[in-house]
Amino acid sequence: MNSLASGISLTYCFIIFSILGILSSIYYVNVDGTPSDVRNLIIMISGLFGGPYVGIPSGIIAGLFKYSQGGATALPCAVATVICGIIGSLIHIWNNKKFPKTRHSAILMFLFIGFDMLLIVFLTPPYISIAYIRDIYIITLFGSVIGMVLFSMILNETKSKNKSINYEDLKLKEMENTLDEYNERIENLEEEIQELKNQNPK
Repeated sequence: MNSLASGISLTYCFIIFSILGILSSIYYVNVDGTPSDVRNLIIMISGLFGGPYVGIPSGIIAGLFKYSQGGATALPCAVATVICGIIGSLIHIWNNKKFPKTRHSAILMFLFIGFDMLLIVFLTPPYISIAYIRDIYIITLFGSVIGMVLFSMILNETKSKNKSINYEDLKLKEMENTLDEYNERIENLEEEIQELKNQNPK
């Protein structure tokens, strides 16, 4: 039952992140005529959060959609998106299926945006790549890193609330167990009193 519920949760995550990855390519910030989006942020989070069953297929779908939009940078952007899902998924596995700390996830996003720009340099002519990177690098880097930090903070806050709830449940359970013990002792005492009364009738 748990594996079924886990499978359903992963399916929902895959659908949500795939849709967000596509939407991030449709709705972007126009910087001097150059589109800047947070597609890689979405896919990186999908891998870090959901692992290979979410990050890799979401990355492939978002990458294929980006490539289908065409343009001089369509190929490197699509390749970067797929690699992004793979890297996020691998880190998810290496980190024992835990989302990285805020600092680590921000550094990871910072480094990957640099890798993304490097792919654009290698896979597009210099007269295109240099102008493209000059226009979007800073805003893409800023948006992606800040987005990763915010997501990580929200996730940590949610986990801390769940922990406090679990702690309260645990304390309540302990109190219930203690109450049961006292009730059992009272019952035993009542039985002993009744036995004494029976042994010493007036």
